[in-house]
Amino acid sequence: QLEESLKIIDVQPLTVEALVCIQSWIRDEDISCE
Repeated sequence: QLEESLKIIDVQPLTVEALVCIQSWIRDEDISCE
């Protein structure tokens, strides 16, 4: 499942803010990423 997510991330260009938001969300699921 992790590889699937990585493929999606690789396909969609993400900003640094989005990456930071995702990392924060992984640590604390209460954070919502838009």
